Amino acid sequence: MKKRILGILLVLCMVLSFVPTTVLAAETPYGLLIGDMAFTPSQKTISVGGGTATFDPDNSKLTLNKINLSYGKASMAAIQSAIPNLSIVLVGTNTINITNDKMAGIWQYDGGNVTITGDSNSKLIINSTGQNNKGITTDAGVNLRIYGTNVIINDKTTDSAKKGYMVGIKPNGNLTMKGGSYTATGVQSGIEMYTDCVANLSGVNFNITCTPRQSFDNTDKNEMSFGVNLAPLATGKQNVIANCSGSISAHYPLYVDGVTALKTSSDLTLTTDNYDAVFVNADLTVTGGSLNLSSTGSSGNGFYVWKNSKLAFNGSLYVTVNVGYVAVYLSGDGASAEINSGTLNTTAKAGMLLSKPGNSFTLTNGTLEMTPKTGETQAIGLQSCGTVSIKGGSLKTTAGMYSAIQNAGEKSISISGGTHTLSTSTGTGTCGYIDTANGILNISGTADVT
Repeated sequence: MKKRILGILLVLCMVLSFVPTTVLAAETPYGLLIGDMAFTPSQKTISVGGGTATFDPDNSKLTLNKINLSYGKASMAAIQSAIPNLSIVLVGTNTINITNDKMAGIWQYDGGNVTITGDSNSKLIINSTGQNNKGITTDAGVNLRIYGTNVIINDKTTDSAKKGYMVGIKPNGNLTMKGGSYTATGVQSGIEMYTDCVANLSGVNFNITCTPRQSFDNTDKNEMSFGVNLAPLATGKQNVIANCSGSISAHYPLYVDGVTALKTSSDLTLTTDNYDAVFVNADLTVTGGSLNLSSTGSSGNGFYVWKNSKLAFNGSLYVTVNVGYVAVYLSGDGASAEINSGTLNTTAKAGMLLSKPGNSFTLTNGTLEMTPKTGETQAIGLQSCGTVSIKGGSLKTTAGMYSAIQNAGEKSISISGGTHTLSTSTGTGTCGYIDTANGILNISGTADVT
């Protein structure tokens, strides 16, 4: 009897030795889900809507090959990852549809960085039909990198009460985008950065069209639309937008709350309605390239510079501003602007407005040419309540101006160098106008004024 029991145990041991260990114990899934499907050691490839998603754990790489995924679990993401330094490689066109509220297309909630790459023919399309959704997002400290591919994010909500709540790209870490294109339609914000998170956008072709909420209240910033919304940064940090092209349309196509360098744009067009094409609430330097600002409304401004912020134009650049109200509006105390080189060509009701005594404008080199808006009979080229110093370069106003230069305060307008041509309306215009008893208009030095 003992021999028979021992023999049975030996046979059982032999049988169990041929059974994979993955059957004997539950598998530990990788920290990566696509829909409700988890990647595991025995399931590294998942079929999704006619395509495949394959995870390579040795290289922390997820390859999306022509997937078409629809997912609708509220407060979740279609693809969510805690894989450290995950790399997502796109092959062909990949489509993600999120169909409920408070969702994301891709959410990296742990692990340092997430990188999305693909060749020039690859696409990542994220469509939302819910409310308060995000296309691509990360948790605090997780950086997002998008290289070379084409990202398309659409708010396709048909319920008008839910429209205008979506953010296309919102990392809670630094954002780097190099090459490729980014298209966003119907979103409240195309790109929205968290405080102290740096954006580095290089060589991207933008096509962003934003939509405000149905309950839009023009006194509530949370209900306004933003193309690229750059948050406040700690001292020493700087956002960079370089060699970018295309178009961005929103209440605020570019909202600068942290120090930013806008470099060598290639026909980048920013369009507002009755707000500001570029809102400057930190130092902004525009260097090189071609930049176009416009408004579709009569109250729209080009550059709007707020308290203690500086707008500087440097390098070989050509900037055109065609708006309904003011091309360069220095509004808050301590706001300043300077042109050191390049050309700023404005068409507006006012070309340059310094609205506070603490504002300042300096023209050292380059050209500021101001043209009145079509049909505007009270257009002013340069109107100042602050301090203006024209040391060189060229200041031009074209025919039709009501007033070329107007000192509306008690500070000084000083022209000490450069060659300047001021034209106004025939018979009614004034080239230089001093509005107050203590205002000063001083022409001296090597200045040549016609």
